[in-house]
Amino acid sequence: MAAEEFVGTKTSSLAQALGEAVLRALEADGWFACDGEGRVTGLNPAGARFLADGAAEGRNLKLLLGRLGDETLALRFLAALRDHALTEFVVPRPDAEDEWVEVRGLALPDGM
Repeated sequence: MAAEEFVGTKTSSLAQALGEAVLRALEADGWFACDGEGRVTGLNPAGARFLADGAAEGRNLKLLLGRLGDETLALRFLAALRDHALTEFVVPRPDAEDEWVEVRGLALPDGM
């Protein structure tokens, strides 16, 4: 369902409730969001650990990802942001040995 289809108070409340439920479900896995310019606009503690920066909010995602030393990871995130596209991939967990992370990116009206 496209974002344009969420109209009216009841439907908007449902969309908000669904979004909050998804964020709670991702609490242990981590999440972060960024605007169309690639600045981090929100994240939880697990997302901050993934980005290796407890003060990531407001910072440039490209720079944060570049510090992780995984060029493919950075390119995939930046391509998803550029294309406003859903993306899913698996990458090595930064600073961990033999651990992998499932990454999902969702397009938002102004970012990811």
